[in-house]
Amino acid sequence: MSTTASPRINLALVNGMRSLGGAELWHLDVAQGLKERGHRVLLVGQPGSELLRLAEEAGLESAGVPIRCDGAPWTQARLLRLLRRHGTTAVLCNRLKDLKAAGVAARLAGIEVVLKSRESDHPLRPRPYYRWYYSRVASGVLVNSRATLRTTLDSAPWLLPERVHLLYKGIDGGRFRSGRSRRGVRWWASRAAWTSARACRC
Repeated sequence: MSTTASPRINLALVNGMRSLGGAELWHLDVAQGLKERGHRVLLVGQPGSELLRLAEEAGLESAGVPIRCDGAPWTQARLLRLLRRHGTTAVLCNRLKDLKAAGVAARLAGIEVVLKSRESDHPLRPRPYYRWYYSRVASGVLVNSRATLRTTLDSAPWLLPERVHLLYKGIDGGRFRSGRSRRGVRWWASRAAWTSARACRC
């Protein structure tokens, strides 16, 4: 009995943050998880950033590209060459600045899947360039909560709902169990549940 293999993904994760936070750790998790499943992933970050250091330690493909000025042509040209050389078929951008650089480069390279990730529950600004980048450059938007999904659509009536995708960020519970006692884990879980319940009542 023959089986059809899933298409191989060749993804570029673009994150121009110098600091290390939740989005950067999620990018590392995604890159490692896809690599373990036989896909190819390239992490693009600021040269000398903690994200690239951890990516190199994990044996992930990575490249340092400074993304400073909004939509700088020289940055777009460098990313265009990088994406073509890597054979990228999909791009995920962290910040709007990343979309302005890597998203445009991806479109110039003929890449159809260009995603913008939204990590915070803040409305999109009512500015023409927001509409252009989110509707013309990005093919879709990823949000990590229903609240962010609702806020994104409410603040941008021009954004088609089918272009916004809810993707929850998974948590590896083993990370909390490995360095803590069971009592400590129970305290952390109960504290988190209490905080969530209190927020829901507000």
